[in-house]
Amino acid sequence: MLEKRGRFSEQLETLATDRRVAAKRFDLAIVEKRLGDAITRWQVLATTCCILDMIRTTYERHRQPETLQEASGYLDRLTQGRYCRVWTPLGR
Repeated sequence: MLEKRGRFSEQLETLATDRRVAAKRFDLAIVEKRLGDAITRWQVLATTCCILDMIRTTYERHRQPETLQEASGYLDRLTQGRYCRVWTPLGR
């Protein structure tokens, strides 16, 4: 009986150890999933930022208000073509 009890105790210890490994693997899988989600979110935000910067740049170059377009014409004539455009960065 003592021998069987010793074997059962050893098996219980082994099972307890295996559960800890499984729990750590589960925790690792959760962290890897969160990391993957964060990477995907970062890619979406980075792409969106680049697209918005391109839109802003295009607007600043080609869609300036009429006043700035008129001022650009005067600047072009005053500088004999050396400076051809007056523009303001968006938000300033």
